[in-house]
Amino acid sequence: MAYYVFEVECKEELLNIVKQAQELEAPIKWLNLSELNLVDPDGIVTRIRLAQ
Repeated sequence: MAYYVFEVECKEELLNIVKQAQELEAPIKWLNLSELNLVDPDGIVTRIRLAQ
């Protein structure tokens, strides 16, 4: 399984990514208030989180 991690600088960026993923109907799983996983059609998981 391929797995990537990206960090964003602010909550607004994270929410914009979520909005785009929802428009593409990509599965989203929130892990906590500042971190989520997205899965693309090939099963590749991308974790996106707020930078600390």
